[in-house]
Amino acid sequence: MKIAVGVLSIYLFLFANAASAQNSASDAEIAKDLSNPLSSLITLPLLLEYTPNIGSADGYNTTLNFQPVYPFELNDKLTLTTRTIIPLSHQNNIAGQSGTQFGLGDIEQAFFLVPEARETQIGNLSLGAGLQVTWPTSSDRLLGQGTLAVGPTAAAIVQKKGWTIGGLATQQWGVLDTRSNVPDLNTTFLEPFLAYTNSKQWTFATFTESEYDWTVDEWSVPITAQVSKLLRVRGKLPLQITSGVTYWAESPQGGPDGFGVRLQATVVLPKDWRKIAGSN
Repeated sequence: MKIAVGVLSIYLFLFANAASAQNSASDAEIAKDLSNPLSSLITLPLLLEYTPNIGSADGYNTTLNFQPVYPFELNDKLTLTTRTIIPLSHQNNIAGQSGTQFGLGDIEQAFFLVPEARETQIGNLSLGAGLQVTWPTSSDRLLGQGTLAVGPTAAAIVQKKGWTIGGLATQQWGVLDTRSNVPDLNTTFLEPFLAYTNSKQWTFATFTESEYDWTVDEWSVPITAQVSKLLRVRGKLPLQITSGVTYWAESPQGGPDGFGVRLQATVVLPKDWRKIAGSN
């Protein structure tokens, strides 16, 4: 709850200092590119997720994810895009009467080699492939897997006339256990998504972050619908505010049931972000 209050305070501060985005071509392009995980934007998303109704004791989990994305231009036609997820969680009774845990979860990092996007008959096509690593950094057994995991990841995105459609897939295997009695890790992650961005920089999106656990033969299928708005902090720095609802269509035994909520603030640092910072 303290995390939620803190993040909402940040939201209020940002809203109080944000001017409505002008309907410029650059803002419309930024809003659209935010739906593309392989775009050239440098972003600093802060995502708050609240998931109730977990397990037999109806526990809950509140997680604050810091998810920076940074693309490194290797040359004119190839980019290395890094995506990192650093979770900080507070949860209670998520495994029966398991009590309360608070701390760091497992950090995930994905590295995509992204060729230059190209125009096709179906739209502007972006492709990327690389490696994902899950680091066993959790501070409690119930906050992470306790296993170093690696595997391939790939994404394909098409954008045309405000529409973004695509998907991301990752396969990971556990390669090094850092705790005793850790189950084998063998998971497939699938994230198909659909988004539409209008001329006012509003984005409406739906996606699922589904995961199949091959060890226990079970699916996790959360389906999310969300709406986003691009603003300008003090009329300069792009900021996207997002709110959404997640429904757990399927979850493993003892997993979440019903609905959850998510709030996100994404600071956008375009290629000329140094000029923006220097003009303050």
